[in-house]
Amino acid sequence: MASHNYLLLSYAPSVLAEATTPCLVVVKEISPLHPLRPSPQLKVYSAPAWPEAISEEHREYITAVMEDVGQTKPGEADAVFTQLSEMSLGPLRAVKSGSCDSAELETLLHNFLAS
Repeated sequence: MASHNYLLLSYAPSVLAEATTPCLVVVKEISPLHPLRPSPQLKVYSAPAWPEAISEEHREYITAVMEDVGQTKPGEADAVFTQLSEMSLGPLRAVKSGSCDSAELETLLHNFLAS
């Protein structure tokens, strides 16, 4: 059973360029509706060497996105996740989304961020 929604974001150096550099993974935990469970929160994972692969002009923007996602209030997680999944212009582009369990998430993080 899937316990996480994920979104893979890649970097595109210009408007016309393909988004080919893996950059961030945004993860939202899926929990069954239960009155005692908190709303979902977002976690953001980054490729270890992402700053070296990104132009200087876009580093500040991507750092701000990472901070904003990390500070998302639980009640806003669904809306922010949806907004990120629709990114198709600018230096960050949503390239894939889906659902997975915790074991699959570990593999996905390793495969996407290590590439």
